Amino acid sequence: INSGERISSLEYQDVWPQNACFAIAKYNNKQVLINKYGKKITPVKYDKIGDPISDNLIPVNIGACYDHIRGVQKNGLWGIIDKYGLEVVRPQYKYIGKFYDGLAAVRKYEITKNGKWGYINLYFDEIIPCHYDYASAFVQGLATVRTGSLIGIINNRGDEIVPPKYERIENFSEGLASVTLNGKLGYINTSGQEIIPLIYDWGAFFSEGLACIALNSKYGYVDIYGKVVIPPMYDNAGNFVNGLAPVCLNNAYGAINSKGKVIIPFQYDYISDFNEEGLALIRLKREHIPITFLLHSDIYGYYEIHYQTGIINTAGEQIRCFSEGYAGVKLNDKWGYINIHGKEIIPIIYDEVGEFENGIAQVWLNRTFLYINNKGEVIEPEDKDLWPDFVD
Repeated sequence: INSGERISSLEYQDVWPQNACFAIAKYNNKQVLINKYGKKITPVKYDKIGDPISDNLIPVNIGACYDHIRGVQKNGLWGIIDKYGLEVVRPQYKYIGKFYDGLAAVRKYEITKNGKWGYINLYFDEIIPCHYDYASAFVQGLATVRTGSLIGIINNRGDEIVPPKYERIENFSEGLASVTLNGKLGYINTSGQEIIPLIYDWGAFFSEGLACIALNSKYGYVDIYGKVVIPPMYDNAGNFVNGLAPVCLNNAYGAINSKGKVIIPFQYDYISDFNEEGLALIRLKREHIPITFLLHSDIYGYYEIHYQTGIINTAGEQIRCFSEGYAGVKLNDKWGYINIHGKEIIPIIYDEVGEFENGIAQVWLNRTFLYINNKGEVIEPEDKDLWPDFVD
């Protein structure tokens, strides 16, 4: 349904288009599903119609309303209709989640209890009975469930791969998930085996075969077998991306490779994780930084004004924002330009460089201002007032 298409003149109090085939409309203080011609698909009995939980299934609610006397929101009960408006599950659940791996988490309505959680399949059978205190969505055939305050893992057949015994279970990454019990953290595999013992104070997800862990307020790295590859010695540390991870030592940030070798010296107040393009945000306090750094980065957004920020690549080269497909890059106190693929296009020989405008940039070399084109050729401008200057 196009937002500008007139569906029905005055019949509905409000209309919320969902896709090209149907919309949700308010009619006599109820919600109905209507087709692209404005015809009602559902009877006028539902208080709320939710977002689709699969391609052809939509949750509907009876009883959801605001109690003005008590000042509370009543949640009502949820059921399911198909795309034709046929009620395939009568409203009976306090919650119905989206379908993942053919299963949707549901929370049963119980008058005297909070309601237990389980799962229904696409035939709307409670394939995993509602006896948990919480149940998450399935991801790659596994879901977390909670009994009391303890968490476990089940498969899509309802088998408990890990009985509820941990205080916290994070998502799996590279075949392992961190688990926490009694304030200590370790890692399990998808079969529930504890591969890395629960001896750490904190741990991140695995990335490029390594996970950052903390012990006694120091950070290091372990591999997927639990071997300590880089001992806990840093004050802070990030994740490995593109072969590098930011680390902090004595209040200064640098970056190391997976062997622990320092690749980018400890000279920054902050370095973010590198992204998939091999770029990371750097930050220095204004009094410690030359004017060539950026006040902000269009890639990472705005940051505190009393800091100045820039971008570096995995070689430690400082990079400015791209303009007309070129970005200034700094290496060993000299500047040049790279393209969007990171290839050096104009040699790194200048003392300072500006941004390209209309194919021209101003550069500083041996105490002389020059103008170059996007081929790196020195040119003479006809009217210098109309040509670009250095960025402030």
